[in-house]
Amino acid sequence: AVANCESKSSSMARLRLRLFPTASAAWSDKDEDHNFSCQSLGWVRIPALLSLSRRENEKQGRGGTDILAQIKANDPSVEYLSVDWTTCQMLEWKYEEHKNAIGKNTHLKRFRLEMRGHRGVLGKNFEEFCKGLAANQSLEHIRISCAPINAAIVAALTTLIDKNNNFRSLEIEYCSISDGNIQPLASALACNKSSLTRLVYRNNAFAKSQGILISAFKGHPNLLILNLKNQRLGRNSCKALGKLLKNPKSNLRHLDIQRNRNIDDKCATCLGDALVSNTTLKSLNMNDCEFIRTVGYQSIFGALKSPNSSLEMLSLWRAMKDDDALYSLGNALTNNNALKSLNLSCNGNDGLTAGGWVAFFICLQHSSFNLETLDLSSNTIDDEGIHVFSYALATNDTLRILDLSGNNSISSMGWQRFSTFLRNNSVLETLDVGRNETIDDAAVVAFAGALAQNITLKALGILQFNERLANRGWMALSRLLNNKSSIESTYCANHTITFIDDYKCKDRNQYPDLFSALEWNQNLSEEAAARKKILCHHFLNTDTETNIQIFIDMELQVLPHAIAWLGGDQLGLTALHKVLKKIPSVLCSEHKAKAAGSKRKRG
Repeated sequence: AVANCESKSSSMARLRLRLFPTASAAWSDKDEDHNFSCQSLGWVRIPALLSLSRRENEKQGRGGTDILAQIKANDPSVEYLSVDWTTCQMLEWKYEEHKNAIGKNTHLKRFRLEMRGHRGVLGKNFEEFCKGLAANQSLEHIRISCAPINAAIVAALTTLIDKNNNFRSLEIEYCSISDGNIQPLASALACNKSSLTRLVYRNNAFAKSQGILISAFKGHPNLLILNLKNQRLGRNSCKALGKLLKNPKSNLRHLDIQRNRNIDDKCATCLGDALVSNTTLKSLNMNDCEFIRTVGYQSIFGALKSPNSSLEMLSLWRAMKDDDALYSLGNALTNNNALKSLNLSCNGNDGLTAGGWVAFFICLQHSSFNLETLDLSSNTIDDEGIHVFSYALATNDTLRILDLSGNNSISSMGWQRFSTFLRNNSVLETLDVGRNETIDDAAVVAFAGALAQNITLKALGILQFNERLANRGWMALSRLLNNKSSIESTYCANHTITFIDDYKCKDRNQYPDLFSALEWNQNLSEEAAARKKILCHHFLNTDTETNIQIFIDMELQVLPHAIAWLGGDQLGLTALHKVLKKIPSVLCSEHKAKAAGSKRKRG
C-alpha cells in the first residue's frame, strides 16, 4: 500500500506541481524559507559544497579566506550562510576571526548548521563559533540539521532568543538533544514573547522533556507555525498541545503532527477538546497517525461542527482506519463552512471500504460544503461511490481542485458516467483521474465529449501510467482542443485547457495538433488561441479556396472587420496574403461556371 501511494514520484511530482500547486505547497515537507535562489540572496556555503574537496575549492577560488573576507566586509549580497561543520574541521581556519566576523555582520538573515557524519566531541573551536553566532543581531532564521545539540548550541540559541529582536524562525531536525538541554531552551522560549513566529522541531531523537518545549509557548502571542513531525508525541505532549490551543492568548495558525505514531484515541480526544474552543488554527496535518481510531477522530471532527472552527486545511493521508471515522468526517462537513482543503489520499488499504466512501459521499450530498481542494487519490472508491459523488458535485459551487487518481475500483463505465457532471460544471479548474488502469479509450472519449462545452477546466491529468489508451482516445483529446472539421468547429473547440499530462506520449510528433493547441491555450488568451487555430488550420496549412468563399459571400458591412481580424498580426498578414492571391482565381472559376450555365440555358 505504501509503495502504491508513494509511486507519485518524479513524473507525478511534476504533474502535481502543474495540477495542484496550492495543495502541494500546503502539505510539502520542504521548507519554503530555504527555497532560495543562490543568485538573488547571495547563498554562501562554508567552505563549499560537501561534495567538493579542499583542492577543488582552492582551484575555484572558493577557500575559507575569501568567504571570511565577504563576511568581514559586511557584503549585503550575503544573506544566507550554510556551514557544514564536518568539512570545516578539515580546513585551517582562524575561528576567532570567524567568530567576530559573523557576530558583527548586519546583513546575514538565514543560517544553517549541518553536522552530517560528524564523529567525536565538539571542541573549543565550535564553542567560539557559537559565541559569534549568538552575538549576531540580524539573523532571522536558524536551521540546525543532523547535529548533537550540546550546551554551546543551546547557549547560542538562548542568547539569540533573548537579545535578537529580528529572530523569528528556529528549525531543529534530525538532531539529538538531551532533557538537560531542552530545559534552558524551553525557559528562553517561555520568557521571550516578542519575535519568534515559527518553530520546526521534527525527526529528532526522542526526549522525555519535549512536552516542556511545547508548554513554553503557552500564551506566546506571536507563534504562528509549529511543526512536530515524527516526534513520538505521547499523552503529556498532547496535553501540552491542548493547553496551547485552548489558551486565549495563543495565535497558532499551522500545526503539523504527522507521523506521530504514539498518538492514540486519548491523545486525539485531548486535541479535539481543545480545538472546539480554538478560533485561530488554520491548518492541521495528521498524516500517518495510524493508531487513532473512531473515538479519537470523532473528537477531532466534532470540532469542525463548532461555530468557532477556523480550520481551513486538514490533511489525513494514510490516517483513516475504519468506515465509522470516515462517516463521522462526512457528518461534520454538513455543518462546516470554514474548511477549504481536505486531503484523504492513500486511505484505501487500511480498513476503509467502498461502502464507507458511499456513506461519506451521501453526507456531502446533503451538505453545503465549501471545499476548494479535495484529494481522494489511491482509495477504494467504486462505481457506486463515484456515482453518488457526482450528484454531490452537481450542486457544489466551490470545488476548484479534485484528485481522483489511483482509484482502480472504478470501471470504465463508472468513469464515463462520472464525466457527465463536467458538462455543466462552471467551477472546477483542475481534475486528476490519472493512474487509473480502468480508464480506456471509451472513458477518454466520454471525458473529451463532456469537456467540449466546459469553459473553466484548465488542467487535466488522465494518462498517467495508463497502458490501455490507444489512438482513438488520443484523437478525441486532439479534437477537443483542435477540431479542424470547419472554421466554426475550430472556433467552438476548447481553448481553456492548458495542460494534459503526456506521460505515455513519447513522440509529440505523433499528435502535433494536440500539443500545439495546448501551447497556444497556455500562452494566449482564449480569443487569441481560437484565432491562431483558425489561421493555422484553415488558411495557412491547407488549400484555402474553400474558406475564401466565406469572404466572397460576406456582407459588405462585415467584410472590412473580417479582413482586419484576419490580418491583425504577422501570422495573419501571411494568411491574408494567401487569401488575396486566391480570390481572383476563385472569382474567375465562379464566373466561368456561371457563363457555362447561361450558355446551356440559351441552348
